[in-house]
Amino acid sequence: MNYEKLDYVIAVAEEQNLTKAAERLFISQPALTSALNKLDAEFGVKLFDRKRPPVKLTAAGMLYVQEMTKIRQLQMNMQTRLRESLGIQLRLGIGTGRGFYWLPILLPAFQSLHPEVQVILPKTTFLNYGSNLLGNGTDIAIGTLGVSAPNITEEVLVRENLLYVVPKALGIISEEEYQGHSLSAPLVIQSALLDGQPFVCPESSTSYPHYIETEMNRWRYRHGSLTIYGTPQAALHLAAGGMGCTFIPQQMCQWERIEERYSVYFCTLSPQPVTQAIRVSYLTDNPHRELIVDMIRVVREKVLAQLYGE
Repeated sequence: MNYEKLDYVIAVAEEQNLTKAAERLFISQPALTSALNKLDAEFGVKLFDRKRPPVKLTAAGMLYVQEMTKIRQLQMNMQTRLRESLGIQLRLGIGTGRGFYWLPILLPAFQSLHPEVQVILPKTTFLNYGSNLLGNGTDIAIGTLGVSAPNITEEVLVRENLLYVVPKALGIISEEEYQGHSLSAPLVIQSALLDGQPFVCPESSTSYPHYIETEMNRWRYRHGSLTIYGTPQAALHLAAGGMGCTFIPQQMCQWERIEERYSVYFCTLSPQPVTQAIRVSYLTDNPHRELIVDMIRVVREKVLAQLYGE
């Protein structure tokens, strides 16, 4: 199905001007006007109020965009499923935070090794990837949550240090106290300094809210205002920009160059930082076991080598 006319309608709706929409679409204004007139005639309604500027969608036009967008998405989903049915599929569950860094290294390397395999990335969260795995929704899962079951094989891939990112603007740590410390050598602070301070946390579909809650219970402090937003990267940048403290992997601060880009302190509450284990889990009797083993090898040889120096 050709969705060219839908693109025309969306462009006009966004630009609210036929000339600007035509320029954006790289067609002439008469051609665009003619296409809109044909649509009006085809449906027997006016999609736009073109009597006076700005050009705006009518109620019928808004319904057209809404329904045609749904149809286009359904067709795209169908095309994806049809392509998936043609070959071997491997379903990889990995969170959006870690996947942001891992997948650009992992997928091309695995694809070059197994061009016949299509890697599918189902939407998997900290809260449900274990159940998805057990329900055969995922062939291989990478994350922080362990899966305890007799038919599951699990390996620890790497351990990440977790530390506090504290904006200097909060004024709870002095330059003198922090002297000699850095991302690689965080300052050990008292938990009382964090009590009542604003915090930023990624959405609950990640493991980070769990770690922050565990820390608060262990060290008996409570956050003040709490901003919950998006991915770990988004939360990290909001915190580093002055919105509050956050509790995040040391490696992510390195990958995002937080030390270079923001005025922050890196801290822990103990000389031994809290660590999180990044695990890989899969069904032991999975029919794609050989492919899974190859993917784990690529993770170790490519991803961990580049991102963790292991």
